[in-house]
Amino acid sequence: MSTARNQPPLRGPQEQLIGALVPDFAERHAEPVRMPDLPPPRPAEPSGMDTVVGMARVDRTGRVREWSVFDALGWRPGRRLRLEILDEVIVFVADPIGHHRVDERGAVTLPAAARQMCGIERGPALLLIGKPGERTLFVHSAKILTRLLADFYDDILGGSR
Repeated sequence: MSTARNQPPLRGPQEQLIGALVPDFAERHAEPVRMPDLPPPRPAEPSGMDTVVGMARVDRTGRVREWSVFDALGWRPGRRLRLEILDEVIVFVADPIGHHRVDERGAVTLPAAARQMCGIERGPALLLIGKPGERTLFVHSAKILTRLLADFYDDILGGSR
């Protein structure tokens, strides 16, 4: 019994490479193309305001954290805070005798009653506005943000449409 290993290789028609179809890489030494230099980054324009803005979502336990805002406020775990509700906005103010605090994860808990009063739900992003000079954090619901932007664009467009 014969096996494929013992058989001589099959010979077909002679193949020949055609130079026009196969590039000759041995002779070409292409230099890499230099990319143009990017302009230097521009520093942020000073706004004249002491404000930091960020967006975050409430987690399943009612906590919220936005690194850039909290860092600008200088809020570290253990920082005590006072909570107020002003016109459907949750406001946290640094206060050494406040009843709330920044937890070990660097987040603040939005109490369920405060979330309900301000229309804050899990899912939609929240607008967090920090005022470091006043040691204050404002937490706006998506509904408030939508209403503010709608009013802003109505004014730009010359009235309600």
